[in-house]
Amino acid sequence: MLTSIFAAALLPLAMQTADTAAPPPAMQAEPVRPRLSLEEQTALRCSVALAMVAQKQGAGQTPGDENGPYPKIGPAGREFFVRNLAGVMDSAEYSRVWIMAAVEEERIALEADGGLEAIMPTCLMLLDASGL
Repeated sequence: MLTSIFAAALLPLAMQTADTAAPPPAMQAEPVRPRLSLEEQTALRCSVALAMVAQKQGAGQTPGDENGPYPKIGPAGREFFVRNLAGVMDSAEYSRVWIMAAVEEERIALEADGGLEAIMPTCLMLLDASGL
């Protein structure tokens, strides 16, 4: 009986706490994505494009296959990816989680409708100009 009295007394407190607690993660608002400058957007997109081609080449697909007529990307492409994403993260203090989500969005966009083939000439020029 004493237990039920304590339970009845604590129920309103428990309900109040539940009402004021933060909503579960699924119900929380999506974080606002910052707007990237044109330079940051290009760095992000080309970093992802070069990584995609390098990954395909590393899996045994040679230039001229599905990846188009691209030179071997290799370590220079990897370094381009790392430096550019670190630069984008540092420039506006974007979180690692946000950057990885942006990378995934770019990957999906580049896989659709020939996006990779369209951007690669520009990205190869940027890679060459980077001196890596």
